[in-house]
Amino acid sequence: MATCELRYPGTTRVLCLLEICCIRGGTPTFGTTGNIASVGARSGTIALTSGGNLSGQDVRVANIVTGSSSGKETVIQARSIRLERSSILALTNGSGRSGDMQVNVGEDVVLKDSNIATNANNGTTGNAGDLTLNTRRLSIIRTPGIVLPFQGVGVFATTDADSRGNSGKLTINASESVELKGDVPGAYVINPTQVVADLARTSRTAIGTVAAGSGNAGNLTIHTGRLVTRDGAGIFTFPFVGRGGDLTVNATEIFLQGAGGISAGTVGPRRAGNLVIAADRITLTDGALIDTATAGIGNAGDLSLSVRQLRVLNGSAISTATLGAGKGGETTIHSAESIEVAGTSPNGEFPSSIRADASGTGNASNIAIDARSLFLDRGSITAASASGEGGNMTLRIADSLLLRRGSNISTTAGQARTGGNGGNINIQAGFVVAVPRENSDITANAFQGRGGNVTIATQGLFGLQFRVHLTPLSDITASSEFGLNGTVKIEVQNPDPTRGLVELPIALVDPAGKIVARCSAPTNQSNSFVVTGRGGLPQDPRQFLPGQAVIQDLRSTVSDALVETPQTLSAASQSHDFPRSTPESSPIIEAQGWQVNAQGVVELVATLPQTQQAIAHLNCQTLRQGESR
Repeated sequence: MATCELRYPGTTRVLCLLEICCIRGGTPTFGTTGNIASVGARSGTIALTSGGNLSGQDVRVANIVTGSSSGKETVIQARSIRLERSSILALTNGSGRSGDMQVNVGEDVVLKDSNIATNANNGTTGNAGDLTLNTRRLSIIRTPGIVLPFQGVGVFATTDADSRGNSGKLTINASESVELKGDVPGAYVINPTQVVADLARTSRTAIGTVAAGSGNAGNLTIHTGRLVTRDGAGIFTFPFVGRGGDLTVNATEIFLQGAGGISAGTVGPRRAGNLVIAADRITLTDGALIDTATAGIGNAGDLSLSVRQLRVLNGSAISTATLGAGKGGETTIHSAESIEVAGTSPNGEFPSSIRADASGTGNASNIAIDARSLFLDRGSITAASASGEGGNMTLRIADSLLLRRGSNISTTAGQARTGGNGGNINIQAGFVVAVPRENSDITANAFQGRGGNVTIATQGLFGLQFRVHLTPLSDITASSEFGLNGTVKIEVQNPDPTRGLVELPIALVDPAGKIVARCSAPTNQSNSFVVTGRGGLPQDPRQFLPGQAVIQDLRSTVSDALVETPQTLSAASQSHDFPRSTPESSPIIEAQGWQVNAQGVVELVATLPQTQQAIAHLNCQTLRQGESR
């Protein structure tokens, strides 16, 4: 491994631990400010490879194509990279496409007051190249008050003003985390009419694709474990004239704090990009924002969230907005376990919200939320317009929808006291609950247009009541000040406790037909059951039959009957040695009948005397009479 230290006049210093520090093709330039560059009509390849750490302060590395040919790649590989007040760029100054950039780092990439970017400069017609950054952890930090020779701190694929090319695609793969920290600390108060300007401000510390000329912005994709933005940092796609790039974020956890957030916007005639976020947990606090927006005639992109737990706190917002004539994008939240929208900005003027705003002449867009539970505490869900149509809203809440302390759900139109019909609200929830005196409302009102329709299907509605006009209580309204009122339909679906039960038969089985008639036992005797020892059945019905069980023949033979005495029976029971019949013994003959002997005892006989054959036909009554004698 070679050590390469490059020193230049002044205070600039470049220090690398490199295996390869090379510039191929083009015109190598090492200026007095510490530049490493490849410049030419056919730019070369810049490759920096280190088995250890690569660090630099006040360094400029640039791969610039000036002609019509496409630029070559810029490749950086190291265990970690740390840059301060530095930049690594792949540029086009002509009609050719700038080269792509590939950054592969095993551990950390730290950009402090620095940037890595592909770009198409002013007045060019070529496209910016694609940029891919692979690492474990990415940190972007801007020092408050610092003055830099470039504007943006972060990772970008951009085009400058007066350029006609498209910005490149930007892909970030950070297996553990991506963290961005800007220079605007503290809580922020969102102004719904300034969301596009807010987006431009966050570009100072960001990950983004921007087309400041007439071209399209590239797509931006981020895959990471934990994503954090704070203090005015942001992630965005933004075109001025062309089409916006789609922004996709896949993460386990997302935490957004203060000014900034995740945005896809436009100020031009074409549609902004769509914003798609998938995460297990998302938290916004202190004025953070997730939004799609348009300030021109182009439509805003759609916003889609797939999240298990969503928290929008302390004056933060999830928003689709139109500030001009364009239409706002659709907002969809899929299969959430829980959603909490709570708190306000520090001055109390801006509530935490999920919103679709139309503050210009355009129509508000629609909102669809699917969740197990939804909790609003001084929060709001709105699809309202200033002069256009109010958006429609669908809330599918499996368990409970709870509104507290002045929360509201609204699709009101004509907030500028102009036309526009109120949007429709469709709520399907297990229970809808509010506190009557806390002024939490569900409204689909209008000013000059028609009021919207409100439909609520629930197993229980508590604390809210339909009223013609808003009151200081918790209301459900669909009125219009100068137009036709809308309708309110409330369906309380009381569950049927008998649903799913099977009716039992009324006619029971007659037990008399299931019992066999037998002779009853004599009144002076009791029943008994005697266990004679191990035989063919286990003593406990819950046990299996033991494999060594022996079935013994306990019947007495004829010879036994001739000699048996109490003593011989006792000895036979103890030794289990029963005398066996001999060939000379009389055979055992099956009983053919029974008779009562002189002692009054019933006995079985092989041959029934003719004089007593009638006994075989005795019934139970006759037998008892014989015993009584």
